[in-house]
Amino acid sequence: LHWPGDLAVTVAFSGPLRAGELRRCSRQLAQSIALGLSAHRRPAMVFDGGDSAKSRAEVCFERLDRDEVVVDRTKVAGVALCRFGRAALVQSAIPLTKVDDARMSFSDRWDPLRAEAAVACAGVDRDGLLRSIVAAFAAVGSYREGRPWSWPSVWLRDAEVRCDAVHRS
Repeated sequence: LHWPGDLAVTVAFSGPLRAGELRRCSRQLAQSIALGLSAHRRPAMVFDGGDSAKSRAEVCFERLDRDEVVVDRTKVAGVALCRFGRAALVQSAIPLTKVDDARMSFSDRWDPLRAEAAVACAGVDRDGLLRSIVAAFAAVGSYREGRPWSWPSVWLRDAEVRCDAVHRS
């Protein structure tokens, strides 16, 4: 469950993707998130899947898979990966806020471990974290910065504000 105030990050990789590159795409985003959180005094790392029992849980924070981000042993960011032909879309959300009382029973029912992730990330500056993740992503992926990254339109830049307004009404 992703709530207003959480940080959602989505990256599109154009193809063609060769053998092994699909997993590399999700790992690059996970590494960038871990580096971003570490820069904000959260000892984050990318989980390698080594000592975790396989789970068939369908809820995000109840399932810990390879290439997801943990602080200590708490999952703080899942990484979802989707292939579109020869390209890939990778998405993650980092819970930075506690669920308000009005939604608590819903959250506890559908994703009870999300609260632990929010506690592990409590107090992290959202905008600063985004800047740290973007900088780490450019370094991890060896991407050149030509011009500053920006939203292509005013609507997209304001999409989160509009979404927050819908959630509040």
